[in-house]
Amino acid sequence: MTALACNVLLAGLKFVIGWRLGSLGVLSDAVHSLLDGAASVIALTAEVQQLLGDHRVRAVAMSSTDGLVRGMEALDTGAAISV
Repeated sequence: MTALACNVLLAGLKFVIGWRLGSLGVLSDAVHSLLDGAASVIALTAEVQQLLGDHRVRAVAMSSTDGLVRGMEALDTGAAISV
């Protein structure tokens, strides 16, 4: 099951995601497909590292976070990262 989220804070390769729907990612869940308001896709995979409470998690990006800005939507895959 996937859930939409909204990026709320960016710091290097780590960022915090706030979930708008009732679900909350669990540790090691993969987060994919970050979208900006213009429907541009930033191909980024991240792994949930820490549960912060208040429907927020801290994630670690597996590649560059160039172009990632506050307010982008993310997709939680509900599964671990796979290669």
